[in-house]
Amino acid sequence: MEMMTAFTQSIFRVFLLLTGVCVAWPALLHADFQDYFQILYDTSQPVMPGLKPDFGYAVYIQADGKRILLDTGTDPAVMEHNLNAAGVDVNELDMVVISHNHFDHAGGLERVRSINPNVPVYVPPNQVFPIDDVHVVEDHLQVTSNIFVIRGHTDVPTAGISDDLSVVLRSHSGPYVLSTCSHSGVGQIVDRAGKLTGEDVYYFSGGARLVSRPEGDTQIVSEALNQRKVQVVSPSHCSLSHRVDKEFREALGDRVRNSQLGKKIEVVLSK
Repeated sequence: MEMMTAFTQSIFRVFLLLTGVCVAWPALLHADFQDYFQILYDTSQPVMPGLKPDFGYAVYIQADGKRILLDTGTDPAVMEHNLNAAGVDVNELDMVVISHNHFDHAGGLERVRSINPNVPVYVPPNQVFPIDDVHVVEDHLQVTSNIFVIRGHTDVPTAGISDDLSVVLRSHSGPYVLSTCSHSGVGQIVDRAGKLTGEDVYYFSGGARLVSRPEGDTQIVSEALNQRKVQVVSPSHCSLSHRVDKEFREALGDRVRNSQLGKKIEVVLSK
């Protein structure tokens, strides 16, 4: 009888442990981090209820007391819906950064500006945007001691784009680079971030213009990230395809992390 009681108690403890994990897991997905970034427009499967996946890209960044929207997706209605579903108040945004003027990155810009007419919008040079009163970033913009907006440039345009913007966050592990399509080149963007911060880039998130490109492109990007000792790579947007994911994982192993719509990624900023 005592053995039976001990066995029952053990089973009950296991049940509680498993139940606790099940309860805690959704909380981890929606954890209330102080400093984080969160993809709010993408084709990936959402991890938050209510978010709508769609082709395009946008990232919400909350760090160092700033609220930043990087890109605005394709469809204005989907962008506004996902911002609301994630609890992001457009009227509280400190700035909007548009990486480049392709429709899948600037499609919701007019809607965001109509909701918050006073939010400053930062764009790369040599491109036309659907709103007036934008701030052109010719080289880089230091937002705080831990947040930078950097311009990338290439003399060999991809899809008509020679200039783009990325956001860099300084963390205790090293800089996080939040890119979008990386039209100016992953290696060049990572190099700029490293030079500006004086540290090796720790984390790269975003696209790398790999989908619908010639075979071998994934290896080139993987080698660029390897050479620069990037520790975590989180492909998204135009890097999301079965070919790219498989080849990235073969080349970079467990350094590749899943990127999902709505998932909050905590960033422990530098002091």
